[in-house]
Amino acid sequence: MSLRFRIIGAVIVASGLAVCYGAFAMWPASFTALGVLQVAGAVVVALVGIGNVIAGAAVFFKPARD
Repeated sequence: MSLRFRIIGAVIVASGLAVCYGAFAMWPASFTALGVLQVAGAVVVALVGIGNVIAGAAVFFKPARD
């Protein structure tokens, strides 16, 4: 059962890193009125991605039950 948790944790971490990369790609080149909205959206997406990475790491390193 431990291997299954490690695989699930690794998949969650990978998806969190992909979301963080998407937030980086959303970051605008210039700060216009629309750029401010893009920055706000990128920050929200980055926070979700960081949460995903933390949750995946918690599942990956979960102690095995006896």
